[in-house]
Amino acid sequence: MMKEAMLSVKDLKVSFYKDTGSVQVVRGFDMDVNKGEIVGVLGESGSGKTVSVSGILRLMDDMEGFYDTGEILYEGKDIMKLKRKKPSDKLGAKRLL
Repeated sequence: MMKEAMLSVKDLKVSFYKDTGSVQVVRGFDMDVNKGEIVGVLGESGSGKTVSVSGILRLMDDMEGFYDTGEILYEGKDIMKLKRKKPSDKLGAKRLL
């Protein structure tokens, strides 16, 4: 029996606004983290590690980026559908970091 992941990210795609349009910088990021697990995100310089994790923590508004597609479930709740009240309402940054 598989337990439900505490954090589940499926097909996250993130883009940045540019003068000439938009540029997709994360293409299809997937990750599951179970309660009690410690996860590291590894990759080459410029591969999208910081943008991916910033996207999961809902920091994209602060970085002038936007979500193309994706699903981020945290404790079963779809956080992509939650409305941020103010810029400091970052998803569980203290709990996830």
